[in-house]
Amino acid sequence: MSKFSPASVLYGLVGATWRAVTVIEDGSEYLLRSASKAAQKADTSLHYLGITNAGGLRSALEDAAGNALASVQDGSSWLLRAASKVALQDTTLKYLTMNAGGSIAATLYDKSGNPIAFPVGTSDAGLWVEDYVRNGSSDDLLVDGSSTPVSFSYNADASKDIALNAITIALVSNTLSFGAENLGAVNALTNGVEISIDQGGNSGVLAIIKQNEDFLHVATPGGFQLLFANKDVISAIISLGGGVVLEAGSSDKVTVKIQDDLSSAGDYFRASVQGVKEA
Repeated sequence: MSKFSPASVLYGLVGATWRAVTVIEDGSEYLLRSASKAAQKADTSLHYLGITNAGGLRSALEDAAGNALASVQDGSSWLLRAASKVALQDTTLKYLTMNAGGSIAATLYDKSGNPIAFPVGTSDAGLWVEDYVRNGSSDDLLVDGSSTPVSFSYNADASKDIALNAITIALVSNTLSFGAENLGAVNALTNGVEISIDQGGNSGVLAIIKQNEDFLHVATPGGFQLLFANKDVISAIISLGGGVVLEAGSSDKVTVKIQDDLSSAGDYFRASVQGVKEA
């Protein structure tokens, strides 16, 4: 017996044998060793934790409703499944958008914050867009816009976003000559054919065509075509790759503005847009 209290040993009956019950230090307190194998639930009852043969604890993480949180393997690591659905932006976790088929909707941006465009496609033929810019019901760009410019537009859809793949502009004339400062059958233009896009409250001019050579500069790589036949054809494709979206129900639009007299510039002059509507 010590000076202040008797020394004692607790025993527990294991089968027919009494065995000493050991203790373990937990911070500044000593607990029965068996307590280190149990956890206290919200109802204050103690529950044993599962321990593997190697001594590791078997445990399950649960949300506030008691639902087990699933995990997913990422290489050699295991992550909470929810972690595979979020991205870090300015130290804030943001959810990625996933459709019913399991595909994640995402946009890649360059360091300046501009979207990186890729060709956009769909397996649903009903979502493809291919149409002309129009002034009223007319798509004929061979008009006189010298005194009052004439604008031809393709407007945003009322209910679905449209990702623009390309804008195509084509001119057919009896004779296309280069080096003589002509546009089709007329002299080089004073103000030019202006191609622009209004999107998200901003307006930007993509190109201005004043003479045949400008089709070369307007076209993105692989987008220039020239055909000499009974009628000569010149065209340019401005590839956008889905990086520009006309938002549903907005004032977004593609505009081709005729600012000179093109009424006798050729036999055919049209501009069209190609894109994909959101599913």
